[in-house]
Amino acid sequence: ATGTELSRSPEGELEALRRFDLGRDRFLGDHRVDGHPVLPFAVAMELMAEAAVVANSGLEVARLDGIRLLHGVTLDEEDGTAIEICARRGQDTREAEVTIGAPGGGRGHYQARVSMRRPGAADNAEEAEEATSALSGLPPFGMSVEAAYRDLLFHGPLFQGIAAIEGMDERGAVSLLRTSDPGSCLDGAEGSDWLLDPVLLDSALQVQVVWARLHWNVTLLPAEIASYRRALSDPVPAGELVHHEVVLRADSAPPLCKMDHRFRLSDGRLLATLGGVVGVGTAALNRLAGASA
Repeated sequence: ATGTELSRSPEGELEALRRFDLGRDRFLGDHRVDGHPVLPFAVAMELMAEAAVVANSGLEVARLDGIRLLHGVTLDEEDGTAIEICARRGQDTREAEVTIGAPGGGRGHYQARVSMRRPGAADNAEEAEEATSALSGLPPFGMSVEAAYRDLLFHGPLFQGIAAIEGMDERGAVSLLRTSDPGSCLDGAEGSDWLLDPVLLDSALQVQVVWARLHWNVTLLPAEIASYRRALSDPVPAGELVHHEVVLRADSAPPLCKMDHRFRLSDGRLLATLGGVVGVGTAALNRLAGASA
């Protein structure tokens, strides 16, 4: 990608130096915390997945596990900001330990274990329908999506991927999310495809933020995700609507909101799952709401 320098160590470790600037990385302007552009958790996931693919030529991403935020990345708007992405092959040659940190071995930002598979080997076997059955009879969501973005969230237009929230109660929520186009988020990315679609994933995390604000009166920031499973390999065209379910886990208690997410295409096929999504909530962060308005 533009703004990325690749190198390999003698041991085969991939290192990618990625430089961010608002002119090219337009998405950063629509993801601000207290006015400062901050790298979204879901974009970090996309970057780690992309690094694993480059490091394991000929394979595709199957899943990410142990995805953790160590220290966030805030963009310097004047000078830009650089990060270093390292992908190290694990004992299993189809696994890579991927980290994002400050250049030159500085402070760590993100980490994950990425598992690969042969292209076309996706396992889209149907899972048990815990999510659907757990959310039967949801009452309608009590406000418009526009009001949620205005009053409860801080995301600008490029990250406003929630098309509808169809229902919500103390158990979780069902929504429709819109897939995104890399070309609208990154200069020079026209005609390319995401691996994970970070705007889609971020929009799912936004639904979790809305749930926590309405049920716990706190605003969440993501801390870790136990697993992401990619059930379908083919890219989904931009603008498609994806059915999204999010269910509160029994071991959730303030300030830790733990939820499981499931994404399905309009024809019912499972697209992906997010397991054990942990957001840390505090009422002090409620000040962020409406910052994009």
